Amino acid sequence: MAEELENTFFIENSSYESEKNTTDDDENTSDEEVTSMNKNFENLHLNNFEFIENTDNYIEDKKVFENGKCSCNPNCFEKIGYERFLERQAKFEGLDKTMRDMVIKGQLIAFQKDEGITKNKKYSRFNFCFNNNLSICRATYLALVGEYGLGERIHGNTGNTPKNKNCVEVNYSLAYEIHEFLKNYANMHGIPSPGRKFSKFTTPVVFLPTNFSYASFATEQEKKLEVTENYLAHLNRAKQERDYYNANIKCAVEDGKCNPNNTLDKSQILFKTFKGSAHITYDWAQNVLIPYSPQQIGSLFFKSPRKVHLFGVCNTGNFPHTEQTNYVIDEGEMPDDGKQGKGVNCTLSLVWNAIQKYNCGEKKLVITCDNCVGQNKNNYSLFFYSCLIDRGLYDEVELNFMIPGHTKFICDSCFGLIKILYRKSKVNTLDDIVSVINRSTLVHLNVSQCYLNGEGFQYYNFKDYFKNFKKLPNIQKYHHFYFTSKHPGVVFYKDRLEDEYKSATIRNFSFDSDILPSTISVRTLSLKRQEELHKEIAPYVDLPFRDITCPKPRESEKS
Repeated sequence: MAEELENTFFIENSSYESEKNTTDDDENTSDEEVTSMNKNFENLHLNNFEFIENTDNYIEDKKVFENGKCSCNPNCFEKIGYERFLERQAKFEGLDKTMRDMVIKGQLIAFQKDEGITKNKKYSRFNFCFNNNLSICRATYLALVGEYGLGERIHGNTGNTPKNKNCVEVNYSLAYEIHEFLKNYANMHGIPSPGRKFSKFTTPVVFLPTNFSYASFATEQEKKLEVTENYLAHLNRAKQERDYYNANIKCAVEDGKCNPNNTLDKSQILFKTFKGSAHITYDWAQNVLIPYSPQQIGSLFFKSPRKVHLFGVCNTGNFPHTEQTNYVIDEGEMPDDGKQGKGVNCTLSLVWNAIQKYNCGEKKLVITCDNCVGQNKNNYSLFFYSCLIDRGLYDEVELNFMIPGHTKFICDSCFGLIKILYRKSKVNTLDDIVSVINRSTLVHLNVSQCYLNGEGFQYYNFKDYFKNFKKLPNIQKYHHFYFTSKHPGVVFYKDRLEDEYKSATIRNFSFDSDILPSTISVRTLSLKRQEELHKEIAPYVDLPFRDITCPKPRESEKS
C-alpha cells in the first residue's frame, strides 16, 4: 500500500518558482507533454476502468472542471485534462480520511519552497504540481484533492464527557454510606420472604418493590433533595429574620435604659426628643369564651357561648420590663364596619391607641407583626405609618412582616400565659377575663384595656381617611417597609433583608395630618343573638351573673 502511494503521489519533485513566470520554452514543452500524456492515458489507463453512464454526475463534474477558479494562462484545468483530473480526484475520494490526510501532508512537505517570518507571523510558499511535472495553482490543487482550505479540526467526541471521568472512586466511607442507605431502604420498603426459615447462620431474604426502576427511584430522590434544599434555604432565611427581630428588641431595650422620658409623666413628653428607637409588636389572639369552667360541661361544647376578642400590643423596649396591652373587646363592642369585625379599621384604631400610650419621645419606631392580609399586611397599614411621619410623631418608621410558617413571637407568649390561667379559672363575666389577664404574670407583663363605652379607646374610619392614597401593587411579595421624614409620602420596600430598598410614592397631594379620621360606633348584638344567649347559654352561667352575661332581650328591640 505504501509503495502504491509513493508511486502515485510522491514522484520525485523539482522546484518551480511560479506557473505564471515560466518561460516560453517551458510552455511549449509542457504542451507537448500534455498531448503525449493524453494519448498514453487513453491507450493505457482508460481500458482499466469500467465507466457507467451517469448523465447527471457527468454534467456536474464537467461544470466543476470548466468553471474552476483558475486565472492562470494557460488554464491549469486544461493543462491537466478532464479525464486525468477526474481519475486523480476519484483516487483521492477512494482513500479513507486518515490516509487522505497523510497524502496531503506529505505532498505539502514535498511542495514547500521556502518559509519566513514577517511581523511575528510565520508563512510558507508552495509549488503545487500535478504528477510532479505540471505546475498548477493553489485553487486547482484544492479542487483536485476535494478540500476548501484550512479549517479547525474538531474531534467527534467534543462536548461529550469521557467515560473514565464518569467513574467514581468508591472508598470505604462511600461504600459504608451506600450500604447504610440500602439497609434503610430495605427496612422501609422491603418485604421478608415468606417461604424460608431463618436462623442465626442464615441471611434473611428481603424482596424490594418492583414498581420502582433505577430511573424512577433516582428521579424520586432528586425531588426529595430539591425539596430538602428549598426547605433548608427557607430555614436559613427564617433564622436571619429571627435574628433581626431579636436585634431590634435588644436595641429598643438598650435605648429604653438611656431614655430620660421613661421617668416623666406622659403629658410632659414632647415628641422626638430622644435619639433612640422603640419596638412594638401586635397580633390578634384566639377568642376566649364566656362562660368557661375548668370542669367543662359536655353539652356546652356544641353551643356558641359569648365571644371575647383579645388584641395585644407589646412594647418590647418598655424599660425596666416589657409590657403588653391586651385590648378586651366583647362580642357586642366590635366596630360597626360591615362584615369586617377584625378588619383594618379595628386593628389600626387599637394600634393608634397603643402608640399614643407607649410613645416616649423616640425618633424611630420599629414594628413587627405577622403577614395576615385582612388585618396587618395591607395598603392601609402603609398609609397609616406614613401618616405617623406626616404628623411628626417619628422621623423614621420601619415595618417588618414575619415570613409564613414562622409567625410566633412575643405576643403569642403573652397570650399563652393568659390561656394557662384562663383554663384553670372559672369565668362568668367580662370582668373575670380582665382579672385573668392582670393576674397571668407576677411582673405585670400583661395588662388589660377595655372599651368602657368609648372611654378606653375609639374606633376610627381609616379606610375613608386614606381613600385618596395610592396603593402599592403586589404588596404580598414584600416583607420589609420603611418610611422617613426626608421623603414624605414615599414608601421604601423590599422582600429580603439583604435586598436593596425600592421606592414608591403613595401620596402625591397635600394632606392635613392633624385632622383625625371620623369615629365608628359599635355594633350591638342582634336580637336573634341576644335570644340565643339568653335561652341557650344563660343556664351555664352562675346565677348571680346571668343578667350580666346573658341578659333578657329588651322589649324595645323586640318591637
